[in-house]
Amino acid sequence: MRIILTCIILLTLSVVAISQPSYQYSWKYYTTGNTGILGDYSEALWVDHDGNPYIAAYTPGWEEGGFSKFFPPDNQWVNYSNVEYPVIGNTNDVGSSRISDIAEDSYGILWMATWRGILKFDPAAGGSSLAFWGANNSVHPGGRTMDIDVAPDGSVWAAVFYSNWGWICMGSCFLF
Repeated sequence: MRIILTCIILLTLSVVAISQPSYQYSWKYYTTGNTGILGDYSEALWVDHDGNPYIAAYTPGWEEGGFSKFFPPDNQWVNYSNVEYPVIGNTNDVGSSRISDIAEDSYGILWMATWRGILKFDPAAGGSSLAFWGANNSVHPGGRTMDIDVAPDGSVWAAVFYSNWGWICMGSCFLF
C-alpha cells in the first residue's frame, strides 16, 4: 500500500512540475563597446510601452553622456548625448550629463533626474524637445537629483541631495 501511495504522490508531483510554465531568459551584456550606449557607467533604465529600453549612461572624467533608446527587433540604437545636445550637460561640468532616474508622465513625456537638475524629453518630438531645469533657471537647488516620479495628478516630484559641490547642505523633495 505504501508503494502505491508513494507512486501516486510522485506521479502527481511529476505532472505538476511538467505543467508549470518554463521561462527562458536571454542574457545580453550591453556596453559602449558593442552598442550605442553613451558610457560604461549607467544609473537609469526605463522601458517604454513597446518594450524599447532607454538606458542613461556616461563616461566619468570625459563627462560625456546622455541616454540611448534601443529598438530590439532592429538591433538599432538612437543616442541623445550632451555632445550633440549641450542642453543635457556641459562636458566641463562634472555630473551634468549623468542621469539618475527616468519617469514618464501621462502625456508620454520623459522626466529625467540628473546630477545637476531635471531634464524633460518628448520621445515623439526627439532631440529638439530637450529642456533642462537646474539652479540657474529654476527653483531646483542645483544638487544631485537622485529620484524623480510623476504623481497621479501630473505633478513631477524630485528627491534632491542638495550640494554646493564640495559642501553637503541638506536633502529635500520639491514639486516641479
